[in-house]
Amino acid sequence: MRQQELPFSYWGLQSTYWSFVRILICDIYRLGAFREHPGCSFSLCGRPIQRVCIVGVIVEARLHATNLVVMIDDGTGIISATYWFNEPGSCADHLALGNRVLVHGRLSTYRNEPQIQITSSGILHDPNAEVLHWIQAVHLYQTVYSQPDAVADSVRRTIESSAPSFTSAQSTNLPSTASDDLRKCCMRLFSHGNALAFADICNDDNVVMKAAATLNCSASPNDIALAVARAIAQCVARGHLIQVCEGRDEYMLLDAKAHLADPIVQILRHQNQITVSQLRSQLCSHPRYRGVSLESIKEAIRYLQSLGTVSLDSTNKYITLLSYAHVRVAS
Repeated sequence: MRQQELPFSYWGLQSTYWSFVRILICDIYRLGAFREHPGCSFSLCGRPIQRVCIVGVIVEARLHATNLVVMIDDGTGIISATYWFNEPGSCADHLALGNRVLVHGRLSTYRNEPQIQITSSGILHDPNAEVLHWIQAVHLYQTVYSQPDAVADSVRRTIESSAPSFTSAQSTNLPSTASDDLRKCCMRLFSHGNALAFADICNDDNVVMKAAATLNCSASPNDIALAVARAIAQCVARGHLIQVCEGRDEYMLLDAKAHLADPIVQILRHQNQITVSQLRSQLCSHPRYRGVSLESIKEAIRYLQSLGTVSLDSTNKYITLLSYAHVRVAS
């Protein structure tokens, strides 16, 4: 029986959400994601995590104007880690090729691959420190990360029992956070149905102000860009926005008829009859459509039915391709 996914409102109760999780790089690539937040969440044994601690050797280093990107190898895998700095020359000297380093950082996703945004790091001169990290990572996984959080579960039960129902507890009118305000501000820019480049979003004065409010320190242009990137990624993951095309940082409001009809037909060309849930799974496996909601897919199916392109059976479960044609929406 599949375990119920932990709702977003309870993530903060989990100890792993606030701590730096000691982990091997190979396990970072095995992390799952929460269905409600597929593009911006990481799940370790069903528990949300956002920060990690790794130990490895720097095998590649690329210095840019505002950041240093290093590739770290711990013997189980290689991952990209980025160190941001405000002034040229302020780069950490110990992040040099061949050094064994301890890195604390926040997990993020770039081009559908996990990476680390470095918050602190240090050089390790003792080679045994790397072996110790391996042992600790395995031990913590077996004794802590893979086990239920008794304190969090107890607090959750108390919250749910004190509310009339779990649904009402979720829908309580709580004050919006700075991150919520930033997402709403970004979404307002797309109110006219226009496509916007990421750089144009970052240059909007209201967006800059809302992004700065999400940061607890002085906001550099790079900090603003990272905050906006997180907000846009969340809007995409929730099915509100879609990337105009792969490889371009340009976004627009998701339109079921314009953006989903033709991909649905292409899927049905290779698998003539599938369920609506299977169709959604195949669409969401593509990075561009990863946040598409079931309601948007059903809207696109109704549009294709009106064109006589597809049909649903009497139970509205199976969808079948009747005729193939590239679907175009009249402008």
